[in-house]
Amino acid sequence: MPAPKKGSKKADGGGKNKSSKAEEEKLKRLECITNLKREYSESCKRLGVEPLKSVQTAIGDAQQSELSLNKIVLSRQQLLSRELVAITQAFTAYNQVTTFCLWRIPLTVDSLSTITKFITTPGCTVSTLHLMGCDLGSDSAQCLNRLAAEAKDLKFVNLDYNVNLGGRAVASFFAGLVQARDNYDPDATTTNQATKCISLKWADIGAECGEALSLALGVGSSLLELDLTGNPLSHSVFAHMSRALSSNSSLKSLSLASTSIPPPYQKYNASTYQPNNGILPQLPNGEKKEINHLKLLLGSLATNTTLATLDLRGNDIGSEGGETVLQFLVDRKRNPVMPTMAVKVTEHMSSEVFKGIMEYGGMLSASKKKGGGKKGKKK
Repeated sequence: MPAPKKGSKKADGGGKNKSSKAEEEKLKRLECITNLKREYSESCKRLGVEPLKSVQTAIGDAQQSELSLNKIVLSRQQLLSRELVAITQAFTAYNQVTTFCLWRIPLTVDSLSTITKFITTPGCTVSTLHLMGCDLGSDSAQCLNRLAAEAKDLKFVNLDYNVNLGGRAVASFFAGLVQARDNYDPDATTTNQATKCISLKWADIGAECGEALSLALGVGSSLLELDLTGNPLSHSVFAHMSRALSSNSSLKSLSLASTSIPPPYQKYNASTYQPNNGILPQLPNGEKKEINHLKLLLGSLATNTTLATLDLRGNDIGSEGGETVLQFLVDRKRNPVMPTMAVKVTEHMSSEVFKGIMEYGGMLSASKKKGGGKKGKKK
C-alpha cells in the first residue's frame, strides 16, 4: 500500500472543519428564518392584520434556498399602518435586512414614522432605503430629518417621484445630513459618517432647500452621489450649490438633468436673495444684474479633482451654453493635474461643439472602445 501523504490528515481535518462550519452557518440561517416567520405571524395576530403574501413568499423562498433574507421589496399596493408595524417589528428582531424598498405605496406620516423608527433602531442593518413614489409631502420633514441624522448605517436613500415632497422637506433632510456629519465619531464602531448616495428625482425641490443643500455639500461633506434630475431649481439654489461645490472634495457624480438651468444672462432681482451670504453680488434693492448660472456652476468646479460625472441633459443650454461647457473641458485638459470629467449634455447645439464635449469629456473614446469590442466579436 502506498504510504499516506504527509499532511493528508491535517488537510482532511481542515476540510472537515470547514464543512462543519458551513453546516453550522446554514443551520443558524434556517433557525433565524424560522424565528422570523413565527415572529411575523405573531406580530400580525397582535395587531389584527393578515400577513402580506409578498412578505410570506420572501420568507418562504429564503427557507427553501437556505439563504439569509436581506432584501424586502413591497410595490404597488395599499399598506395599512398596522401592516407596516407588523413587518418592522418582525424584521427588527431578525436584523439581517440590508435593503428595504417601498415602491409606489402611499405613506401617511404615521407610516413614515414607523419606517423611521425601524431604520434608526440601534443595530439596524439597512443600508439601502427606497421610498419611491410614496406620496411624501412637506409633512415628511421631521421624519426625513431624523432618518438622515440618526440612521448610522444608511448609505443610499432614494426618494424619487415624490412629486409633492417640496423644498421644506428636502431642506430638513439635508439638515439631518449636516447634523450626522457634525456628530460623527471617528472612533465609533460604524464606519459611516453620513448617507453617501442620494436620489431625489422629480421631488419638487424649491428655493427653500438652497442653504441646507449648500451646507450638505460644503466642507466636510461625505456625499458621493447626488441626483436632482427633474427638479426646476431656482436661481438661489444654483447659487448656493455653486458656492458649496467650490470647496467640495467628496462628490463623484452629480445629476442636474432637466433642472431648468436659468438661461444665460437672465436678470435676477438682488432683493430676492437677501441675505445671500456673499453668494451673489450685493445690489441695492430693486436693482437687477445679469448672471450666467452655467458659468457660475462650471467656475466652481474649475479646480475640482473628485467629480467624475456631471449630467446636464434635458437643459436647453443652446449653442452658447455648449461652447461654455466645451471651453471648461478644454481648460481642464490643458491642466495635467486635472482628471477627466464627463459632462453630459443634450444635443441642442452645433455638431462640432457636441462632439468636442464628448471628446474632451472622455465619452467619445469610451463609446469607440465599446463599439470596437462588439465589432471584434463578429466572425
